[in-house]
Formats: sequence, structure tokens, C-alpha cells
Amino acid sequence: MSNQLTTMTGEMELIFDLSGMKNAKEGRLKITGDYIFEEYEIENDQLTVNLQLKEPTSIYISFFSAKKLKENPNKSVFDLATAFGDYSEILAVPGKYNIIIDSIMANIQIVNESHHQKKFTELQHLKESFQKKLQEEILDEMKPELEDAGIEFPFRDDIDKNVRDSVLQIFRAKYRKPYNEMYREKVFNFIKQNPDEPVSLLELAHNSSTVGRVGSNSGQFDMEQFIYLYNNLTDRIKTLPSASSVYAQVFGGSMVGKQAPEFKQNDPSGNLVSLEEFKGNITLLEFWASWCGPCRAANPELVRAFEKYHDKGFRILAVSLDTNKKSWLNAIEKDGLEWTHVSELNRFKNKAAQLYHVSGIPSNFLIDRNGKIIQYNLQEEELNVYLKKLLE
Repeated sequence: MSNQLTTMTGEMELIFDLSGMKNAKEGRLKITGDYIFEEYEIENDQLTVNLQLKEPTSIYISFFSAKKLKENPNKSVFDLATAFGDYSEILAVPGKYNIIIDSIMANIQIVNESHHQKKFTELQHLKESFQKKLQEEILDEMKPELEDAGIEFPFRDDIDKNVRDSVLQIFRAKYRKPYNEMYREKVFNFIKQNPDEPVSLLELAHNSSTVGRVGSNSGQFDMEQFIYLYNNLTDRIKTLPSASSVYAQVFGGSMVGKQAPEFKQNDPSGNLVSLEEFKGNITLLEFWASWCGPCRAANPELVRAFEKYHDKGFRILAVSLDTNKKSWLNAIEKDGLEWTHVSELNRFKNKAAQLYHVSGIPSNFLIDRNGKIIQYNLQEEELNVYLKKLLE
């Protein structure tokens, strides 16, 4: 295909035509994505933006008027809420693109959009179409009972909050199952038919943390579908940086119900510790590091879980991906982590991390008394649910 990109890393140049926006001057644009956080002052009807891309990613382009900025003089645009219609989502890929904004940011037109951007838009429209269809069907189904209760939809401004929340709860309960079924069918087919598209990887990445989770409310694929779609991606898509974290999720999910791979590493005193020693207990194998902000933020809740369930047979084996022993030990002491710690002090080259295909932290595996993996990458709330079920 003549307009197919030959590279997925490099510079993206966006040339904005803002002449169609009445209040654009002296406003600001904010552009955010997985690794992009930029803001730009608008001085006239045209603005040129250059983004350095390490891989394709979806980005949100948000607009803040001069009036809104003056009303919030002490706030960064990263702390301000974006009004409806004042943002748009596009795919960031290398190249030079001319963008026209018609009146509001939501009315964005990429004049010379790439093939990859067209595919991104195609998937967005696909999801929007079946979301709208389902919403209409369910609201039509609920119409008689809403009328009997004297409730109009869309809601009036004066509707009682408890009534509104009750109606929304009923709507979501009716919406969830058919949405998930339609998502799995239609999005599965899209990704299957587009294995060389960045948007296919982005969609898998979006679902990776919940794939195969029993009771999850999101529209994730089941494990078999997810693994098929990942394996079906082209080699060049699989070499993108985010593909490694998606692969880790695939691998982690496929390990559930299987025996946890055995390994041995040294604790801070140089004593060799084996995962085998933890059999007979419910064990959380936790990958973390002192430099990892989310890891440290999660530690207080982990401490509470350990204190509550330790006497009932809960253990934690923490594998640190630190390189500096002093930093590692200081973090253990400061956070009050009174469980077993091991490390090779070589970041992601740690053999246990490689054995479990850990590409990002925090990452964890919950292991039963017989050494089988129960679940992986549990959030604090999910971990507490499992511990209560297994140990109370």
C-alpha cells in the first residue's frame, strides 16, 4: 500500500488551522498520551506542534480558552477539566499532518491522514455504532417502567440523585452483558483482519489487564481469544515497546492454574531463598523496586493485608528489580515491609522476572498452597477478596 508507513518511530508534525475557532487566540492546547504530556500557547490562527514518538499511541488534544485560563490563574492545564466538545482523540504516528478545527476541538479533520489513522478512526466508529445501538435498545426496553415511575430520559436537571443513580444502575446491569458479547465479536473480527495496525495493539493493550478475569465488568476478550489475536499480530507490531507488556499479560493469564516456575535468589543477608520453601502457604510473588512510584504507593495496603492474614498462612516473596542495595534496603525499612525479600540487583535482567516474563512493575502472582498460580497482577482490592475467600 503506497501510504503504508515504513517506520513507527520518529517525529510527528501537526499543523493546526484554528481559524474556524472563534475563541482560539491566547488559549492553550494540551496533548496527552501514554508517554506524551505537552502544552502549547495559541498566538494566532495557526499552530505547529512537533512530537517525538517512540511508537504509535493514541493522544488526546484538548483546548482551554483564554477565559477559562483567566478564571483559573493558579492551575496548570493538566489540572483543569476539559469541557465537552473541547477535546478529540487521534492516533499519533510519524509524519507531517495538516489539521483543521471546525468551531470546536471535537470537530477535528486530518486533511492528509495516514492509512493507520484511518484504521484508528474506523475502530472508534465501530465501537460507537454498537454502543449507540445497544443504548437505544435498552432504553426502549426500559421505557414502560421509566414512564410508570414518571422518569424522563435524558434526565431532567431537577431529578432526584438517588432516582437517577438507581436508573443508571439498572441500565448498566442490562447493558453490560450484551455490550461484552458484541465487543468480543466485532472488535475481535476487526483486530483479526488488521494484524499490521498499531490500533490493534493499542486495543489489546487496553484490555490486557483484565483479560480472562472472572467477574470483570469490562469488555475484555477471553484468554483464548486474546492469545490468538496477539499471536496473529505481525512481527513489526510485536516489536513495538508496548507489545512486551501486552505479552506479559498474555503469559501471566496463560499461567493461571499452572505450577509456578521455581527459582532461587539471595536475600539481603546473602542467604539463598527458594520459592519452593513457601509451599503450604498462600503466597504473593511480588515484583517491585524502590524507584517504582506505583509500587511504593501500593505498599501500605499490602502491609495491612500481610498483618491481617500472616498468622492465617499468608506469605509474600518480594523480588526487587533495584540495582542499588542501599536504596532497596532503605525502601524496605521505610515502608515497613516485614516479609521475605530477594534480588539480583540488575533490574529487568533479574532471572525470576524473566522467568515470569515481567516487563513492568508492580507485577504479582498469587500462588496457592500447592504451588499453583491462582491469579496474576491483582490490585489491592482484588487481593483482599482472594485472601478473604482463601484464609477466612
